[in-house]
Amino acid sequence: MVDINGQFKYTPKRHVIFDGYDANPEIRIYPNPSNGALFVAIPVLRNLEPMVVNITNSFGQVVKQQKTDTNQKVLENDLSDFAKGIYYIQVKSKSFQHIENIILQ
Repeated sequence: MVDINGQFKYTPKRHVIFDGYDANPEIRIYPNPSNGALFVAIPVLRNLEPMVVNITNSFGQVVKQQKTDTNQKVLENDLSDFAKGIYYIQVKSKSFQHIENIILQ
């Protein structure tokens, strides 16, 4: 903010976490499409509680499940033995859920 007389003052930055905030900041699932190697990047703000990653085929069957602890930031999955097609990746914890589809080539 700049006053009428031209003086200004910077305020310090503050880091704020909203409890119950449902948006999923920057959960990244890559590459998409994939040839088999699949990575799930979990941001620090979402890494405060244990999570479950479910990989589901187009028939709704969970073909792989991975549980995380609060220290993991990138989860690696090898899907090279799975049939080619569309899969759904669900990342969930007590406070949020993120679902994204990927194409396995």
